[in-house]
Amino acid sequence: MILIFIGNPSVLNGVFVLVYCFLAWLNRFIPNPKLWGMVVSDHLPVSGLLLELSRPSIPGVIFGKALTNERGKFFLKTSPGEYVLSIKEVGDKKTVVIKTENIQVGKDGVMNARIRI
Repeated sequence: MILIFIGNPSVLNGVFVLVYCFLAWLNRFIPNPKLWGMVVSDHLPVSGLLLELSRPSIPGVIFGKALTNERGKFFLKTSPGEYVLSIKEVGDKKTVVIKTENIQVGKDGVMNARIRI
């Protein structure tokens, strides 16, 4: 960006360089939100796991679902509140519940925790 200004010094290019430098400086102070959660395990595969959120008062109703990728990452967005998280391994003939735990989803509505199974 600065090379363009040096090669063709005009007022417009100078403005672009100043805006670019200001945005680069401002980027250092903006928090980087973590949108992805992760399932980790030492002994089980973490790819293809099904995560389901339900309210403790209504356990049969699912409020959010997500599948983990090959590294265990998932994206799960729901309204803020207290939930029961169920981690399931889905097979051809049956579904096995690996872990169930109570969690709290914050005001941003993103479930971005690191979960050990």
